[in-house]
Amino acid sequence: MLDQLKTALVDSFVGAIAVGWLFAQGIVSFCGIFTVPLQFWFQMQNRQYMSGMTFSPSFPVDMAIPSLLTALLLLVVAFVLLRWLYYPAAIEPDCEESSEPEQGA
Repeated sequence: MLDQLKTALVDSFVGAIAVGWLFAQGIVSFCGIFTVPLQFWFQMQNRQYMSGMTFSPSFPVDMAIPSLLTALLLLVVAFVLLRWLYYPAAIEPDCEESSEPEQGA
């Protein structure tokens, strides 16, 4: 049943589209690791400037953790799907075939 699903996904290019979409979402989430904390930090700096406060908040590194986990999960799923769909498993040769000596000419 999995072989039929694999063949259907590869032949209809749905698998390629899914792998591409997962990689794209993983890259966007990876970029979110840097942009989400910066956006929050800039907003806090702007609020302090407008309200006249003088203390400086620390950089919110902990806000990057959800984006990091999302990016890792998406990229792992994309690599697993890519390997399952497009890279066949290596077939080991039988012991009986390899034990026969080759005849020279």
